[in-house]
Amino acid sequence: MITIKEIAELVGTSRGTVDRVINNRGNVKPEIKEKVLNIIEKYDYKPNKAGLALVTKKKKLTIGVILFSKHNPFFIDVINGMMTKLKEAEDYGISMIRKEISFDLEEQKKAILELKEKNISCLIISPLDSFEIRDLIGELYNENIPVITVNTDIKNSKRLAYVGSDYYSAGSIAAGLMKLFTKDKIKLGIILGSKKVLCHTERLAGFRDTIKKNYKNLEIIAVLENNDDDNKSYEITKNFINNHKEIKALFFAGAGVAGGTSAIKDANLKDMYVITFDTLSSTINMLEKGIITATIDQQPFMQGYKSIEVAIDYLIHHISPKKELNYLKSNIIIKENIGEIKGQVYLK
Repeated sequence: MITIKEIAELVGTSRGTVDRVINNRGNVKPEIKEKVLNIIEKYDYKPNKAGLALVTKKKKLTIGVILFSKHNPFFIDVINGMMTKLKEAEDYGISMIRKEISFDLEEQKKAILELKEKNISCLIISPLDSFEIRDLIGELYNENIPVITVNTDIKNSKRLAYVGSDYYSAGSIAAGLMKLFTKDKIKLGIILGSKKVLCHTERLAGFRDTIKKNYKNLEIIAVLENNDDDNKSYEITKNFINNHKEIKALFFAGAGVAGGTSAIKDANLKDMYVITFDTLSSTINMLEKGIITATIDQQPFMQGYKSIEVAIDYLIHHISPKKELNYLKSNIIIKENIGEIKGQVYLK
């Protein structure tokens, strides 16, 4: 492995300068800094782990986390991914403070300010798409507290990076699946989580744009919000299908799938095409029963794992993410390939 001394010789500078670049400390001429960073990347330089762990423990780094997990079991796997990565990096002594909230602006603002008061080193957040949240992210940026968005993003903010699905693309995929499963002209409804959240509105936009461009046989009757709540999802789905007997398909663009599909099951609708997201046990159960036609997995475990990985790389190794948008693959699950995800072990 290349040493600091060897890096200094290759660049033509001092070991002290290389050390300042590695630890993001002190002023270094931009051209020298660039050369050092290029050598570090080329030779995959890694600091002495034992020494680095000792230094990092003294810093007492804390990662703050804010997720829409108050009523949404999807985030259990996101949290499991985070805990797995933190366990792998336990030598560094990093702690985590987690806030679980709903789609409430004041609740999210309060959570951010409370974590800021606790002197967090970094914030990982599923943000509401609000100018007030954007401004708070800007304040954290100005105080050298990096922000990583996970599961859903926020436009035009000063966040460091995003980890999650390409939701516009996922909505387009859902539209393509709907077209594959349906042949004649049909009318459908969309059950959305919340218009306050970018990932849901992006899915909706991708779905709408794709059918408008390619699949004019699909007609959207209504877009309803369930706030990712199963009870509310049950009620609005039940009322919708009772009041619109012409409906032949439903697209669930957020959570609340268990509640919504239970309403379909209770109505004994056997000819309904249903596209959903995620692979919760309740969703897989409805897929096996034929209530759900297909679901799209957005890899929640890896969302959590990768977001912590980006934070650790930045805080400890002073490595900025190579990509601003860290998209995870969307996997299509139908009844015939359920076995591939049962008991699945998530790997890096």
